[in-house]
Amino acid sequence: MGGYENFWGQTSWGYAAVGLLAFALGIAVTLLCFRVQELRREEKKAEEQENDGTD
Repeated sequence: MGGYENFWGQTSWGYAAVGLLAFALGIAVTLLCFRVQELRREEKKAEEQENDGTD
């Protein structure tokens, strides 16, 4: 039963903190990926508009 018998002990707070940090990091990476994808789409659209005018 090493350490698991006291759920509200100091050890469990550490696990909870790591879990929350991992979750927050996952959200941040996901939002960053969506933003990068959106910027690439905007750049591609602007490039296509420039190319349409030169034909």
